[in-house]
Amino acid sequence: HSNSKKPQLAANRSSSIIIGPPNWVLHPGSKCRMLWDFIGATFLLHDVIIIPMQVFEMSTTGWPESYRNVMVIAEFIACLFWSFDLFLSFLTGYYTRNGYVEMSPRRIACSYLRGWFGLDFPVTMLDWVSIFFFFSSSSDDRGSVTGFATHLRSGKIITRVTRLLRLLRFVKLNKSLIEHVHIINSEYVLAVINLMRLIMILVIFGHYIACGWYGLTLLGPEDQNWMVVSAKHDIESMAYSYLTSLHWSLTQFTPASMEVTPFNELERVYNIVVILVAMVTFSSFVSSITNTMTHIRRINAERNKEEAAIRRFFSQCNISSELASRVWWVLQQKRLHVDTRLKVSDVPALRLLPVHIFNDVLAETHAPILNRHPLFQCMGQMDPEAMHELCCFGLFEQSVPYSEQLYRKGQTVSEMFFVVKGMLEYHDLSDAEAPRVPVKEGSWACEVALWTNQARLSGPFVADTVSCDLVMVPAQRLKEVVGERHHSAGMLARYAALFLRRFNKANIAYIPENRLFNDRHILKQMVHMCRLRTLGSKTFTSMLF
Repeated sequence: HSNSKKPQLAANRSSSIIIGPPNWVLHPGSKCRMLWDFIGATFLLHDVIIIPMQVFEMSTTGWPESYRNVMVIAEFIACLFWSFDLFLSFLTGYYTRNGYVEMSPRRIACSYLRGWFGLDFPVTMLDWVSIFFFFSSSSDDRGSVTGFATHLRSGKIITRVTRLLRLLRFVKLNKSLIEHVHIINSEYVLAVINLMRLIMILVIFGHYIACGWYGLTLLGPEDQNWMVVSAKHDIESMAYSYLTSLHWSLTQFTPASMEVTPFNELERVYNIVVILVAMVTFSSFVSSITNTMTHIRRINAERNKEEAAIRRFFSQCNISSELASRVWWVLQQKRLHVDTRLKVSDVPALRLLPVHIFNDVLAETHAPILNRHPLFQCMGQMDPEAMHELCCFGLFEQSVPYSEQLYRKGQTVSEMFFVVKGMLEYHDLSDAEAPRVPVKEGSWACEVALWTNQARLSGPFVADTVSCDLVMVPAQRLKEVVGERHHSAGMLARYAALFLRRFNKANIAYIPENRLFNDRHILKQMVHMCRLRTLGSKTFTSMLF
């Protein structure tokens, strides 16, 4: 029920025009940039594995011919990728110290030239030099012993060494990947990713030790090294040589043993150094992995503790299996009911952010909720500043626990609400035969409270099935936000008058399907009509003046 009064919304200030960044400048946290960085991480992971294995190509049969062709294509594609990444870095914004995102092309270019360009450009040029020497060595491979072939052979040796510089890209890419991982909101997924990262680091560490162990056979005596003395198989097989070296490196971290042992002074020194390093690093990795596994278990520790207490109680009291199954089913349903959505006030760390960043968090949290209503969607398009201010200062969040009520019969309502999670049911106590009206997730109710001085309910909203999380829009705060904004005030004044006329007609006609007057299709038509009138009035005014 409503006591309608047409709202008077003043309008004496126009919103400013905001000029955005060029469309071709990428946001550092965009999905396109994230995908690009993960592709780069794949190329780098390939380099991390393949580059140290060059030592096996010098005294074994090397890679299979089919894989060599694949590696040539992969090398060429990687060079193209990093060359384009060099160009793309000039078109990717960056975060400033005060939390803003710099999207100016000139400032991005200056920042990149002062920073990572000094690493990216030389490494990329060395990649192309390596490709040049590879494709220009055909005469050398055919057996020509010209001066040019000798220079090519020397160039190939140099490029084998300079390929190690590619790994410096990990310093830059690691920073970007850490920023992208921050968007993951699941604590369990983050713990699993951290566990996989630790295992991968441990395996790569063993991989490099294995390559170094085999490289000693090229530096020490040819007839007195571990490969010649202990080998019982074909020592020219690259696969067997690598797997034997990897087996030896892994035994240095564990109590396991194998038949390979040092046979000269250089190998003995290397073995001692590896053991000393393993004493420190391996214990640290094991401790980190254990802590991560403990954290994964701790996520559900409280629930497991409760379930253990219930089982012990059932066992001591000899509860029948039929009753126990009923109890477990009800408790499971209760857990679903009390699983509420985190509100901004539940995260105190957000208060440590600068005001402008905290307001952006509020805007991105609340704007998608309000945009479900055609009016607020239109308001965001016509006056983004008003919408931003409403999301930051004009709303508050509220939870309705399972089986409890929101409002009561005859209570005066002064705010509209959106259902963010769960569902409410409206009980009309003035009509016992009237069916309950559900307000599902994504819907809204009590909009009439925004446009009238008095709005009373004939019954409560009840969280009958699940607990419910709401975003409330107080009428007074809405009027304070839009009261001095010309674009929003005129539009809302027309909509308010039309809404009250339609609402009162709906009460007289009594349409059961739209008892709460929240049919999105009808409201969308009303907003469209008011927007056309507002734009028409604005055009007419501009023609006169």
